[in-house]
Amino acid sequence: MVNIMGIVKDISLYVYLCDVRHYPQQIDAFQLTILLPVHLPPQHVIIIKFVPNDHSLTDIEEDLKKRYTSIYHIEEMNGTRRSHSRHIRIDIYNKDEQTTIQNSGIITLGGMQCEIDEYLPAPKILVCMKCHAPGHA
Repeated sequence: MVNIMGIVKDISLYVYLCDVRHYPQQIDAFQLTILLPVHLPPQHVIIIKFVPNDHSLTDIEEDLKKRYTSIYHIEEMNGTRRSHSRHIRIDIYNKDEQTTIQNSGIITLGGMQCEIDEYLPAPKILVCMKCHAPGHA
């Protein structure tokens, strides 16, 4: 068994390679097992805010996948569950579809309109442990 890992600098190439349809099933006599990342880069993610807790994640996923063809992954965001609502993270392959959804500002789920927002990941700042200056470790 041989593991191969690739590094790319272009986000669109990274997203392209996150689709198993872009890989052969085997090369010569070697069967390929593709291990994909759980999430796409933040530029391909939107957040549905204040989704009612009485809507199950599987129902939401089925509904959204019928309407939008390029959904990669859907999950409830950790730490966002409140007594009546929570936030849902959606990773989308197609940047144009992601932009269209995000620019609409709202989405309908189970007869209710929910707010759409862009995904902003937590900042990762390097701080030196010796001099406490930012930008290096």
